[in-house]
Amino acid sequence: MARKPVSILRQYALPHLRIDGFAKAHAYQPPPPPGRPAPDAGRERFSHGSKLAAELAQAIVAAARQRQLRDPAIAAGKPNAYFEVASELDKLLPDKGFKDVRIGAVRKNDAGVQVGTLSVRDNGETILTDTIANYGAGTATPTSTKRIDQIERIAPGTVGSLWMDLRPLPQADQRIWWECWCWPETAANLFRPAQHLSLRVSEQRLHFPDFEVVPVYADIEDMERLLANTDAIEELRHASDSPHVYTHDLRPYQQDILDDLVLRTTLAPDDAPAVCILDTGVARAHPLLAPSLAANDCHAVDEAWQRDDHHGHGTEMAGIALFGDLTYPVGDHRSIELTHRLESVKLLPPKGFPLNEPANFGFITQSAISLPEIEAPERQRVFSMSVTNDGLSGALPTSWSAAMDRADAGLALADNASAEPSAPPRLIMTSAGNVPDVATPTEAGDLAGFPIEDPAQAWNPVTTGGFTDKVDIAHPNYANWTAAAEVGDRSPYSRTSIAWDEAPIKPEVVFKGGFRMR
Repeated sequence: MARKPVSILRQYALPHLRIDGFAKAHAYQPPPPPGRPAPDAGRERFSHGSKLAAELAQAIVAAARQRQLRDPAIAAGKPNAYFEVASELDKLLPDKGFKDVRIGAVRKNDAGVQVGTLSVRDNGETILTDTIANYGAGTATPTSTKRIDQIERIAPGTVGSLWMDLRPLPQADQRIWWECWCWPETAANLFRPAQHLSLRVSEQRLHFPDFEVVPVYADIEDMERLLANTDAIEELRHASDSPHVYTHDLRPYQQDILDDLVLRTTLAPDDAPAVCILDTGVARAHPLLAPSLAANDCHAVDEAWQRDDHHGHGTEMAGIALFGDLTYPVGDHRSIELTHRLESVKLLPPKGFPLNEPANFGFITQSAISLPEIEAPERQRVFSMSVTNDGLSGALPTSWSAAMDRADAGLALADNASAEPSAPPRLIMTSAGNVPDVATPTEAGDLAGFPIEDPAQAWNPVTTGGFTDKVDIAHPNYANWTAAAEVGDRSPYSRTSIAWDEAPIKPEVVFKGGFRMR
């Protein structure tokens, strides 16, 4: 019997698969010449877009949890969240973000993958979500498509995402100075949240055209709360305000650094207010000081002493009065505009001359105050005296402290208590005095053991002690040492005030010791 033929069409009755719906028309391109690679066809958009969309959704959920730390009563700037994006090192991350999306820290992780941190504000999440959805559907713009092609993954951002220092991220309970690298246009949004979170913000900052660096003392938990309440921060690093790099590592370039700072400094006008340094004189030839200290504004109580600095202390005080801590001004590229000038009066004799008699300290100081007032009577000024009577406690009033009170009030030594002031009142700043180097940490911590020194106990002048923000130890020989004080604490070198005795001492008190510079 003959076998019936089997119909092939009957075995495959389903319709054919058609791919023409997925086809795209392209203009003809000739094959590339030898040695030139073919044009990049890009990724498979649908699967890559689906993957990124899922990762972005998880990151958005994490960002919502992060935003729960935001307190509208203290926050500044727009609500902000951070996302991580990763790409291959031979491909650039998007160099310009979408609206409300900015790229911050860009680093290489342990696997050699380039990781950037996106700062996303306002509608940034919606923009990213829509862009990735359009990318997967093939409807994104060519520019957006190229950007999304480069992204390997998306993940939630953390404090560690912004960490750009070679040193490891601090431990959870470790408080350090953080360098907050801020976008210039939003840097001001850092200060209000930091203040309300009781975080210490250093007054010393770096200013560059593309960013500002603001040191903040905090731990990781503090930084998480700060990030939730500001849109200012682009990167985080471990801050160090030690001048060690300038005094040691960059010492051969000290003259170049000095010349650069001089060029960036705009001087105050001749009639600007002045800080008058009552000390050992000032080395006027110093290039940072000379433009702000005229020769006729340098004086000496005794002309035989000359007017230049014989010790160095007065010059150091003048530098602080004019520029403050130089660590940050020499570290950035900002222009410095001075608003005041300097004056100098030498009230301590140089080597080879007799020491000032303790009984004459008040008269010598009042004479020193009168010299710049005679030279420039119309100039506004503040007097700064970082000199004390070594070894004499300020627990009781003395003739020197009384003379300082009278000078501040505009009274001369010869005036009686009921006399009208013979000169305008003055603003005089005095120092509390230093704890000697021989003191042990235990001794230095005994506040009653090192009271302020005469004449810091005077009522009318403003007496200041010292505090410290410097807790990082940069010198390699002391890498395992810890600071003796916490940030914002009293400096271990600063004396403090104690209560006066109920029975004030008479002006005829016997002095001992001599001047000490602070």
